[in-house]
Amino acid sequence: PFREEVAWDVDTIYFSHDSHELALADFEHLDHKDLICIISALEYNTWFSKLSLSPNSSKMASDVLDRILSVVAKSISLQEIFLSSSGLRADFFQRLAAA
Repeated sequence: PFREEVAWDVDTIYFSHDSHELALADFEHLDHKDLICIISALEYNTWFSKLSLSPNSSKMASDVLDRILSVVAKSISLQEIFLSSSGLRADFFQRLAAA
């Protein structure tokens, strides 16, 4: 579903500032289903080359983390992932390495 708020953020903040890093912290206030849609768009999006997870990433639903792993495996433009202080468990990193 289309979220005007997300479109505004991408057009006004990311694009106008030439920012190629999608910070999930900017969207943490949204429902996890909305996060899945935003993350899924990275699979086909060529603007964003970086993805950063916030310190609250350990509280993300498992389906959101699964979607991140899927996008990492399929994205042609995603080059960097920032996981600093994310508090994620070791099994996520093992699955990330295999993606």
